[in-house]
Amino acid sequence: MHFNFASYGHLLLSEFFQQGGKFEQRDFHSPADIAALKEKVVINCPGYAARDLWRDKSVIPVRGQTGWLIPQPEANYGFNYKNVSVLSKSDGVMGCTPLPN
Repeated sequence: MHFNFASYGHLLLSEFFQQGGKFEQRDFHSPADIAALKEKVVINCPGYAARDLWRDKSVIPVRGQTGWLIPQPEANYGFNYKNVSVLSKSDGVMGCTPLPN
């Protein structure tokens, strides 16, 4: 089973904006910067900067890797090889490696 990520992402964003959600890009240099915000809900995505932002050396950044190729209608298959999955989808060819253990 797989999901159409583009359509699902569009649905989620549409609902988010319909409910009054908005995106604002800001720079945070300390947790106090986040605490000072008036918003009740903040989605903070610092990525690899989380370790420095929270001054917590126990944070170990890890992630799986996903890559997208242009849609290729003639590629109507998927495969797994040495821990890499490739899946042809209507919006592109997706290749993934898993999160490390």
